[in-house]
Amino acid sequence: MNIPIRVLIVEDSEDDTLLVVRELKRNGFDVIFERVDNHKAMEDALVKQEWDVVIADYSMPKFSMQGALELQRKNKPDITFIMISGTIGEEIAVEAIKAGADDYVMKDRLKRLAPAVKRELKEFEERQVLKRMEDAMQALIKSTVIKTGQDVFCRIVESVQEWLDTDYVCLGQIIDVDKVKVLSMHADGEFKYDCIYELKETLCEIVVKEGFCYYPEGARKLLPKQCECVSKMEAEGYIGTSIRDENGKNIGLLWLASRQKLVLPPRTKEVMEIIATKACSEIERMRMEETIRRHNEELETLVEERTARIMELERQRVENEKLAAAGRMAARVAHEINNPLGGISSSFILLKDAIPVNYKYFEYVDVIEKEIGRITRIVKQLFDLCRPHKGKISEFNSILSIREIINLLKILGDERGVIVSLNDCKDILKVTISEDFFKQILYNIIKNAIEASPRGSEVNIIVKDQNSLLIVMISDQGDGISDELRPKIFEPFFTTKDKYTDSGMGVGLSTTKSLVESMGGSLGFTSEKDKGTTFTIILPTNVIKQQDDNKD
Repeated sequence: MNIPIRVLIVEDSEDDTLLVVRELKRNGFDVIFERVDNHKAMEDALVKQEWDVVIADYSMPKFSMQGALELQRKNKPDITFIMISGTIGEEIAVEAIKAGADDYVMKDRLKRLAPAVKRELKEFEERQVLKRMEDAMQALIKSTVIKTGQDVFCRIVESVQEWLDTDYVCLGQIIDVDKVKVLSMHADGEFKYDCIYELKETLCEIVVKEGFCYYPEGARKLLPKQCECVSKMEAEGYIGTSIRDENGKNIGLLWLASRQKLVLPPRTKEVMEIIATKACSEIERMRMEETIRRHNEELETLVEERTARIMELERQRVENEKLAAAGRMAARVAHEINNPLGGISSSFILLKDAIPVNYKYFEYVDVIEKEIGRITRIVKQLFDLCRPHKGKISEFNSILSIREIINLLKILGDERGVIVSLNDCKDILKVTISEDFFKQILYNIIKNAIEASPRGSEVNIIVKDQNSLLIVMISDQGDGISDELRPKIFEPFFTTKDKYTDSGMGVGLSTTKSLVESMGGSLGFTSEKDKGTTFTIILPTNVIKQQDDNKD
């Protein structure tokens, strides 16, 4: 049986038009066609009649293929458009496809035309079916937009029954490894709810394992027996699809059954998967609602505890910044005093030896010597102030400490819409360093990364253990650090935080670097404008062993 087809041919040559028509007829098409060769004629043809396909010559004296394509896309964008030509090269053909043509055929290879038309018409029909499915899904969404829970589930099973004209529809939620709770079932004009059945040795078990099941006849003997409303079904044919969450976990299933042998309608699987997606959203919403309700008090307690711990850690950070600032200033002052003090001390020794003991002002020599000694001690104290204290060395799990700091900063991340992620790493990575210093280092750098990150972005943390070294890389997706600021980033009192926060004295990174170096490690960074910054912390996994090795 010939396939009826309406073809609008955009061609200036009648002979070439007849060749096209003859080729289509030779391949089983019953062709109704019209030839046009200019803009006005094509526009009129598109308006007055429906067409299945437009076939356009690339080169015409009064019209162009590009013009024909634009006109077709403007008036009838869903129609298949095939370009034919005897002169163009592959590059021009590819450009035509990119511009919107569905296919192209060379005139010396017209045998390709009929298969191309068949393929495009099939794809067009599939697109139309898909569009009808999408329209139906939109109707379902609109009808459930202000509904929740049971109302949504009832509307879903009703929709399946209407669209697929079947006798039974059941929507269930998996509540255990092998049990299903019926959320809504429509059978014999009635809704049924809340009965529970087992999956074992049923068609529903196949659905859960394989994702989809089509059983055209003999389904009754494989339906669940524990649920009376299911076991009484006079079912012959069966179709089922699983309902999976975004992680691929089975959370439910949607199935239908009919009293007659069931022939699988076209696109049934896709239709049911789309509906299952809607059901999944509502099941997930209800599960989330229950989880939130059940854990609300626990969550509030955790938030309060974390807030208190963050406030304490922040207080320590501010105090450390102040101490670091004082230490840096003390070091600078001590350095400026120490140089002239050395000259004064040396000169005084020479003068003291030259002054006779019986000199009437000799008693002031001892006073001067004591004051020089006092100034020397003050300078030493100033130097000591700027040196970092030794942290208490102990063995601990560095991964646990990193997760603890991430949890402490979760509230700050949530406020700024920034996620902090610890990428795949060991659960346990033992190190022997100062845990207090390590946590303070992490806190400072991760906090900076969160504050530098735009809303909706992510701070990534990568941990490596290489050659007795602990390597922690912390990356943000912020604006990056400009070339002129990079040399200053570890300087005391220097900060780039004006954009993000008005807190801090600009000594956080300076102090952090000192803490890292006090444990024999290093702190560096790489940065790319508008892409972000990565700070890399490198620490010995055993600072005591490293110190012993250095002594040897």
